[in-house]
Amino acid sequence: MNKKNIFLVSIIILLFAAIVGIINIQIKKNKEDSNYQPFTYLPTLNFNQFKTLYDNKDEFYVYIGRPDCGDSRQFENEFAKYFVDFDKEGNFVQLRYDLGDNPFYYFDVSEIIESTKSIEQRKTYKSYGFYYTPSLIHYKEGKVVNIAEWDPVFGFDVTDYLKWFYDNQLIASKDEVYHKGPTDRND
Repeated sequence: MNKKNIFLVSIIILLFAAIVGIINIQIKKNKEDSNYQPFTYLPTLNFNQFKTLYDNKDEFYVYIGRPDCGDSRQFENEFAKYFVDFDKEGNFVQLRYDLGDNPFYYFDVSEIIESTKSIEQRKTYKSYGFYYTPSLIHYKEGKVVNIAEWDPVFGFDVTDYLKWFYDNQLIASKDEVYHKGPTDRND
């Protein structure tokens, strides 16, 4: 084979590998989309309800996400893993933690994303004290008291939102954890 034929065969192999890779990515995405379960573990707010709570300067807690956001979906899966009890068929039974009288909601921002342009969307987000999804926010007197949100550099880790739940005293450790081993102190 001459160099020209080797080059053509190499190009064909590269194109074939790229096509196979793209198809595999699409299959994985379609599988994830077909497995998606709507986030129904918390009472849902629409934009007008959210705005009313905020404008009335009520104290409330909210998870802000959207179904078409991969990071929101990851958070929702982690939330279900750590906070939700399911029966044997996979149906929702209850939240594992008693959130007490704390009003905690889910707000799907895709409602306002579809109705606003990108610049207006950022202004809307900024006016409510968040920039990205997913976000966990404690509002009081029309201000953000505490927030944990996705970051373009660091993402959104399980420890970020667990810390937010503990910091806002929405969940508490049932028992202190003790163990025996070389790190124990003998005070």
